Amino acid sequence: MRDSCLSLRRVGCDLMSRRSHYYAFIFPIFVTVVGIVSLTGKADPMIQSTERRAATPLPTLDWTSWKKVTFAPALEKWFEDRFFARQVSLTVQTEVNALKGFTQDGDRIMDVDIDALLDGLGSEDTPDEGSGFDPAPVADGHSDSVAHKGDSDRATDTPSTQPLSRQSAADERNSSTRPSPNAQTQRARADNIKRNDENSANTKTTNTKARAPSFGSKVKDKGTQTPTRTRFVKGLLIKGNRAIQLFGGSKPAAKAYADILSDIGQKLPDTIKMYVLVAPTAISFRAPKKYDRYRIQERDFIKTVGASLDPTVTHIDPYPLMDENQDQYLFFRTDHHWTARGAYWAYVAFTKLAGVPAVELDSMTAPEPKTFYGSLFGVTRAKELLRGKDRLEIWIPKVDYTATRLLRGARKPQKGAKFVYPKRKSYLTFLGGDYPQMTARTSVKNGRRVMLIKNSYGNPIGPFLLHSFETVVVIDYRSFKGKLGAVIEEEKITDLIVQNASLTSVSSFHHRKIKGLFKHMKAKAPTSK
Repeated sequence: MRDSCLSLRRVGCDLMSRRSHYYAFIFPIFVTVVGIVSLTGKADPMIQSTERRAATPLPTLDWTSWKKVTFAPALEKWFEDRFFARQVSLTVQTEVNALKGFTQDGDRIMDVDIDALLDGLGSEDTPDEGSGFDPAPVADGHSDSVAHKGDSDRATDTPSTQPLSRQSAADERNSSTRPSPNAQTQRARADNIKRNDENSANTKTTNTKARAPSFGSKVKDKGTQTPTRTRFVKGLLIKGNRAIQLFGGSKPAAKAYADILSDIGQKLPDTIKMYVLVAPTAISFRAPKKYDRYRIQERDFIKTVGASLDPTVTHIDPYPLMDENQDQYLFFRTDHHWTARGAYWAYVAFTKLAGVPAVELDSMTAPEPKTFYGSLFGVTRAKELLRGKDRLEIWIPKVDYTATRLLRGARKPQKGAKFVYPKRKSYLTFLGGDYPQMTARTSVKNGRRVMLIKNSYGNPIGPFLLHSFETVVVIDYRSFKGKLGAVIEEEKITDLIVQNASLTSVSSFHHRKIKGLFKHMKAKAPTSK
């Protein structure tokens, strides 16, 4: 009996030994094949669409890269972008990420780096028109028509391929990399996390109830200039096939931002009319009923900003027209921006205040919408969002115009810029991304010249403005380095819009950038009575 057991062990050992030899032979071959295929292949087209960056270029080995130890990490990133099984790896990552966050009544709240998302994504300035990606159909058999089921407890905002008439119917980081924020931003973020720790809706504790910070709640550090400078909930609600950013801005934060804007209004010449637009997010329109407190917070925040402005500054309230048309496709499901249709109604609200004509959507050419997955899918890889593929509706400006754009670090603008890039498959179709300055001369001759100071939420507004003004100047406050006063004077600006999003309106980083634009301008001398 013992001999037979020993014989079986020997046989087993021999088989294992042979198998080990096979593995030792096959594994190097497999690694070699994978390496060759990846080295000779192209970068994953999904990078630019969802990760909002260009594919990493092949680094050069020289004295500088060797001394600073930057060559190896760059080479590794270059290889990762071309890894032939990148999509398979990301699919596995998606399944693992499905376990992240905590669940409340069937909804999942995830912890993501919202600061990096808001300050970095959408800041592309690559001139190619072929960006974006169109992924393969979802493996579980869900089609686009099924994707709308369970979209939210509110309106389903089913996209339409037909344009609706007016009556019926979003830094200075380099886009090719995702560098860490500077030390000052990190300190601000640390203060924010500490301040909001007990109220964060996406905390990783075992709590099952998400608490919204109370609007108008008291702040301990009242003595600071911006007492609630970064007071917002750092997280995402995954509801069905939609990702929704939660909001936690307070009344003091709204007043602090309004004070900054009022100071700017005091510096502008009397010949310029200043307007303020705070863009809402999906939480105001697509929040399930049980998360209404977040919806109310954002709406109250934006209304408080408007009510706290100096009388010389006019508030653009986007809510009435957006509420009237909230059954439309106003916000993406997988991207943190609003759609062109959502931005359109804010644009119409502005034209009513400014007394200029607004273009009708059904009077413009609307190409067949493209489909894409946006930034929120890019940072979460949440498998639920695979059934929420977005549709990119665009309208081609019908006025004649010529435009220039100023690249980061450049001294002279480039000619031949466009305000819409129809071939793109992502949010980068609007203005081509974020540039420090874009200037357009239109065929409109009404003596009105507008300047739009914006972040990426303002990009889809720019093409509409072409129909209402003879000159349109677009300034990205995150990257513009020139003297704004000189541009205002040179272009003879008559109307100035400062646009921000609700979440970035409570960020000290964005406050500093906006104030920095006007630091060279002095306040007007008081008029004698």
